[in-house]
Amino acid sequence: MFASILKVAPYDIEVDIIDGCPAVTVNIAECPDRNKIVSVVCELAQTNICAEPCWEFSFSIDVFALDGCIEPFRTHDRQMAAPYIPAEIRGKIMDVVCHGLLALIEHANCGLIYRVTKDRDPTENSLKKHHLLTETLENAGYSVLDEGTDPFDRRFWLMQRPD
Repeated sequence: MFASILKVAPYDIEVDIIDGCPAVTVNIAECPDRNKIVSVVCELAQTNICAEPCWEFSFSIDVFALDGCIEPFRTHDRQMAAPYIPAEIRGKIMDVVCHGLLALIEHANCGLIYRVTKDRDPTENSLKKHHLLTETLENAGYSVLDEGTDPFDRRFWLMQRPD
């Protein structure tokens, strides 16, 4: 059984560099008898979708065992992540993601942010998460520069901060 270890906002967020990319990891749950930790991981990766420097934002749920008894795994799929996230904190996950996004853009001083859905046909509930991320960036001074469908039929948003 997984139990919440999520602290209150601002969640003790620190930006680390993982594989050359800025990342935020917030531990949200643990299973002490199985030595497992569940984390929200937010990342920025430089991408070449634009002529100008651009960063792609993504987030995932990561599960790993402190004793190495299972292979760590990462998922972007809500259904796959649900068994690892205690019910009492499920409603707080997107707040963690938004705080992580703000810490990352401040750290990296990003001019352009790119986001894309993982699914080709996202549900309205999934799109609510993207709308929340758009609103978070707008509140930080960004505006939507472009949005639409990428060559893989996924929804995308390109947001720009004025210089």
